[in-house]
Amino acid sequence: MKTSSPPLDREVDVLRQVIAMVEERLPVGWLVEPTRRLAADPGRSVDALIKLVSPQGDDVTLVVEVKKSVVIRDLPNVVEQLRTSASRADKEPLIPLLIARYLSASSQAWLTDRDVPYADATGNIRISLDRPALFLRDVGASKDPWRGPGRPRGTLIGPSGTLL
Repeated sequence: MKTSSPPLDREVDVLRQVIAMVEERLPVGWLVEPTRRLAADPGRSVDALIKLVSPQGDDVTLVVEVKKSVVIRDLPNVVEQLRTSASRADKEPLIPLLIARYLSASSQAWLTDRDVPYADATGNIRISLDRPALFLRDVGASKDPWRGPGRPRGTLIGPSGTLL
């Protein structure tokens, strides 16, 4: 993915980017219908609901959590929140979907091992559904294109300081 695209500083920008990518990759005849946009309320339980409709008219609703940044240690809590929100459905079951600006290969593997659908704004996508039957998989960036130089690596390993 080119880094000349919008910086995706807001979760709603990440959501829009990913919805567009999913629409482009769906088989002919499938539709994406966002049913709820991001709420301004910080106490919200979900960020969005997205309905996928098959050519035969069968549909499934995805309950979406959008994150600008995700690391593996955050994933158990995020997935638990998604599954809790999905299980609160009054009518039909909801399928959890994690959307992020970028998901590392290890985060993708963690989510895949737990059968959690995901998509990121670089094009890393894995959505597997039983009804209606759909398997959507694509590979995006292998490195975070928005991670700038000089940013801390998240570890204590790095160049040593000098003593004066």
